[in-house]
Amino acid sequence: MESPRVARMSGSFTFAHFADVHLGAFSKELRQLNLKAFLEALDRCMARSVHFVLIAGDLFHINVPDLAVVERAAAKLREVKDSGIPVYVWYGSHDYSPTEKSIIDVLASSGLFVKVARVGEGGAKEGAKLEWTVDARTEAKIVAVAGKAQSLDRHVFRELDKAGLEAEPGFKIFGYHAGVKEFLPGYLAHIDAVALADFPRGFGYYAGGHIHHYHEEEREGYGLFVNPGPTFGSDGRDLLNREPRGFVMVQVDGGRASATFEPVDVVKFVREDLDVGGKSAQEARAAVEELIAQAQVAGKAVVLRVHGELSSGERADLDLDALYGRLPKEGAAAVHIVKAFSIREAERGAGEPGAPQDEIERRTVEEHVGRFASKDPRFSGVAGVKLVLDLKRLLSEEAPQQRGGKGEFEERLRARALEVLSPEPSVSVEAVSAKPPPTAGSGAAPRKPLEEFQ
Repeated sequence: MESPRVARMSGSFTFAHFADVHLGAFSKELRQLNLKAFLEALDRCMARSVHFVLIAGDLFHINVPDLAVVERAAAKLREVKDSGIPVYVWYGSHDYSPTEKSIIDVLASSGLFVKVARVGEGGAKEGAKLEWTVDARTEAKIVAVAGKAQSLDRHVFRELDKAGLEAEPGFKIFGYHAGVKEFLPGYLAHIDAVALADFPRGFGYYAGGHIHHYHEEEREGYGLFVNPGPTFGSDGRDLLNREPRGFVMVQVDGGRASATFEPVDVVKFVREDLDVGGKSAQEARAAVEELIAQAQVAGKAVVLRVHGELSSGERADLDLDALYGRLPKEGAAAVHIVKAFSIREAERGAGEPGAPQDEIERRTVEEHVGRFASKDPRFSGVAGVKLVLDLKRLLSEEAPQQRGGKGEFEERLRARALEVLSPEPSVSVEAVSAKPPPTAGSGAAPRKPLEEFQ
């Protein structure tokens, strides 16, 4: 069977491609810097008069985020829309909610942007058919497979009517929020991902998200795949790595797409990695003090990673948390401390270097769910992992700051948790010990603690 050709059309236009914005991630100053990066990127899109903007998932860090952040983001999105630039958005794994509407749905209903979705998405029954969204000015046709928690969107790819998608004429954009096996860097080779063969052929542009790593590659019969990486980041790993952050400008000429990375630098960083292995807690504290004294922190975001096994002492002796209050007084724009050290005993964790945070969480839960057996299928296997992660996502949400909001938030959270659990009184639950997960000393590769990635 002959491979479909990538669609060609006359004319030219420009669009922007964002992914993994994670508005609401971090706290205090870093949360504001993350928001600032998004706002600045949209300002540049308006200055360049792009024809439209794509946001390939994880616009927000949780599905019901800090409303102060939402308010500022919505005001900028309104400005973009009023300038004549439409914005097209689809779910990422962090935007997705198993029990209720996401803030994405609320903002889409208000007309700030268009949600690109599957037929039936959000209703009682979701279909595998993708619904075309056509940009009025350029006639570009957009479809997307929305991201879901625990990479459950992989199953949607396998059910797609690829022949129907490939037969559609015109310049087509395929959006997704997942890793692609063939494109993953070596340090991410272990994560769940979608195979290239699961994508429909013949699209001019494949707009990716989810992997916090820039990648651009064109494949014969497919078109240009681009993953822009995050605009700022969402956790300690993003802050520590020195990869550029930003978005992509895409130029389409005669149906062929070419991408240009646009870095967004809203703050300078001081990144320090300190190995305290073999030191006492007091010696490690002296080493931290020396490092801070040599760094010029004024006006910069300070990211400090402390790792290694201390020979003696207590965590309180190192007192890293005191830097959160002290360094801003010395002029630091923001502070983030990655605590990856242990005392006396070897670390035992389940995170793998470089993996997306939701992937680390899923693998951690998988290892521990296997230690229990239950007659209730909700609490075992894949269903049990999904249940734990859904509850974890709910319980990690923060109460709103406005007066009177906390009580209502707690009631809503309780109702949503009960909805996720959907208990059946007739089913008994028995937990018995099973084989424990492997540790670093059992021959398995050493794993970094989850604490390092927070």
